[in-house]
Amino acid sequence: MLEHDIDVYYKTVLELVSLAGKVVSQGFSVTKRIETKSNTVDLVTEYDQRIEEILIKQLREKFPTHKFIGEESSAAGHEATLTDDPTWIIDPIDGTTNFVHGFPMVAICVAFAIGKDVIIGVVFNPILDHLYSAVRGKGAFKNGRPIQCSKQTELGLSQVIGAYGYSRDPAVLDAKSKNQRMIIEKAHSIRMMGSAALSLCLIAEGSCDAYVEYGAYIWDYAASDLIAREAGAYTCDPTGAPLDLSHRRMLCAATKELAAQISPLLTHIDYVSDSKKPTIMNRFLFLTLISVFVGLASSVPDETCRRLSNSDCEKCLKESGCAFCQNNKQCFAYDLYPTHPPCSTSELKFKTCFADLQTWLIVLGSVGGVILIAIIVIIICCRKKCIQRARRRDQAKEDAYGRKLDERRVEAGIRSEERKQAADNIQMILPSICFVAKQCQHQWRSPLFRSVLVINQRQLATSTKQKKDSKKQDNNVVVQSTTENQIEVATFKEKAQQAAKDTGYSVIVIAGVAALGGLCYLMLRELYSRETPNGIYKEASKMCLANTEVQDALGTPIMVHTTPQVGSMRINNVRAKVFDEKGHRSMTLAFYLTGKERSGVVGVKVQKNISNKFVYDYILVQLDRPWRGRNIIQVHQNLDTSKPAPQALDL
Repeated sequence: MLEHDIDVYYKTVLELVSLAGKVVSQGFSVTKRIETKSNTVDLVTEYDQRIEEILIKQLREKFPTHKFIGEESSAAGHEATLTDDPTWIIDPIDGTTNFVHGFPMVAICVAFAIGKDVIIGVVFNPILDHLYSAVRGKGAFKNGRPIQCSKQTELGLSQVIGAYGYSRDPAVLDAKSKNQRMIIEKAHSIRMMGSAALSLCLIAEGSCDAYVEYGAYIWDYAASDLIAREAGAYTCDPTGAPLDLSHRRMLCAATKELAAQISPLLTHIDYVSDSKKPTIMNRFLFLTLISVFVGLASSVPDETCRRLSNSDCEKCLKESGCAFCQNNKQCFAYDLYPTHPPCSTSELKFKTCFADLQTWLIVLGSVGGVILIAIIVIIICCRKKCIQRARRRDQAKEDAYGRKLDERRVEAGIRSEERKQAADNIQMILPSICFVAKQCQHQWRSPLFRSVLVINQRQLATSTKQKKDSKKQDNNVVVQSTTENQIEVATFKEKAQQAAKDTGYSVIVIAGVAALGGLCYLMLRELYSRETPNGIYKEASKMCLANTEVQDALGTPIMVHTTPQVGSMRINNVRAKVFDEKGHRSMTLAFYLTGKERSGVVGVKVQKNISNKFVYDYILVQLDRPWRGRNIIQVHQNLDTSKPAPQALDL
């Protein structure tokens, strides 16, 4: 790359960092909208998002072929992989927690890398007006003056900077605490700045001698690592291996000898790469669901939408790509804040003012459940038809077998008749034989008598044999009849069992449909009925927002939320307590208001009248700081003077 190109990049980033520093300085002492990312201590403000948008937009206009890695865009799910292409690595505010609490260790970090090597590094603290910069091979500078590290070689004389980060995993905390203890036992002192970039810059200018970090990202120390190395410091992996910007850990020391003394004391922590983080996949699935449901809008500048804030919903949503918060009347570009909108989903309206995003998601889930049950019913019906078809085949086989049995019975009957007729014939022949025998008793020795006797004996034997065969065939017919009856009983039993199964399946399907209907009814009643805590909460919040004293005391715009934490992505129900008071059903609930000047807690008490409808006893707002000598603002009070409003809220 030409030297001229590097000078152009360097001057451009200095101008843009100076412009972004003015935005940070303006927002340092004002009330900020705070959101969370991976946990409750991993914070982000609207200034982080705004500054990163300014830097990326200006750099992309000047260098359209370059790639970008930004902290907030990576948190939103964009790819954060360093390649050989020219890449700008941006951390809009390093030390966001310091920025939120008013601690001046805040920095804007911009690095430029080619072939995975950082060429330019700029770290700017606009609160203290400290500008650190470096170009590879040209040294490090602070506000234009060259700087160098301390060249300290002894750990016992060194001032070391440590960090705990925002991870609250017990194993990580134990390892970091052990590292801090091992270092403090041997070092001169230990400090914690809350900013990885500024910690490395302090080593570069010689104020500190070493820094150990586990859990930082590439945008936290890409720029400051170059500044420290150009100032003469030594950077490496805490294990002593060469530094890899994607491994999320580093050891920086004034000298290599000092780093060699610190490395054996450390308990090392391994981190997965960004591409394996589950939060990115969760956000991708969430964005996919939203895009399928409402369709992603074309990109639109955030300034275009924000000009329509404090107007009505219809004007905001007429602009393609804008979303509207009902509670604070903010209009913003939805594709810039897809996972961290400035209000809860119950107040967010996108594409239509007819219903909020939470309602659409519930309806979508209900429709999906109905479709799933319909699919199950179709599968059961198809299975039932298959069973009926198999049953018809079995019935056809049984009918064929029955016809065969009938044919066998007919054949057995014919044989039985034949045997009976033969027996009758024998009985008719026997009397004539006896008569002949009597007539020929005296001639029994004659050849004629002997021949007749032999014939009669043969006929008698034949008749006896025929009787035995007939009896055996009768027994076979009886056995076949018994077997047929058993088959018919078994077939009836199988039919009864199959009928019981079909009845059970039908009962299960009917019960599922009834349960789904009841669930849909409960959800719709909870969302839209006034006689529920959520209904009272929505009505009371509108009354509070319309009250002029509340507007003057808190300062507009005013945000309404059900938990003390502002900007939570969870869908929370309002806290409510239902009880009986003097024979009437009563309910108290509380929610929170946050304005530009003050915040407050709203206490509401309602009681059912003779029409079984809730009426208000009082609506009070308890302020966190006095306003015109008052701590409580009365928004609504029952005309019944026998029920005075409480002087303080019991929450």
